[in-house]
Amino acid sequence: MTSRQNIVDLDIRSSYPEVLKCIEENNYSRIPVYQDNTDNIRGVLYIKDLLPHLTKSSNFRWQSLIRPPYFVPETKKIDDLLREFQDNKVHIAIVVDEFGGTSGIVTLEDILEEIVGEINDEYDEEEKFYSKLNYNTFVLKVNASF
Repeated sequence: MTSRQNIVDLDIRSSYPEVLKCIEENNYSRIPVYQDNTDNIRGVLYIKDLLPHLTKSSNFRWQSLIRPPYFVPETKKIDDLLREFQDNKVHIAIVVDEFGGTSGIVTLEDILEEIVGEINDEYDEEEKFYSKLNYNTFVLKVNASF
């Protein structure tokens, strides 16, 4: 799962040039779209739906391409989620907490990586989780939730 603070998403009021810039900078095939804040996800923009419109003018109404979001609770078991992805033909879900707020997103790739291990594609860069400052001092990169 990608936690909410690491989600790349788009404001539904973004201009078409802003959308194109976001796509170019992030290399994702699906981007959640929110209204007002990340807790109000309105849908998902599939980049393949946008491809036929790349040469449109800067006032192109890209919002017409947004697909409905697929929401799942944080407590959803991974095997159930995989089955739901298959049954509903979706590759991305918005994970919500018990109050309906956005916790993050989960993708089909996330599920597969839990089953078979890390999947590196052409855009993945090898990430260093530590750096050495001197002989016996290291800086570690960690994520923690409180």
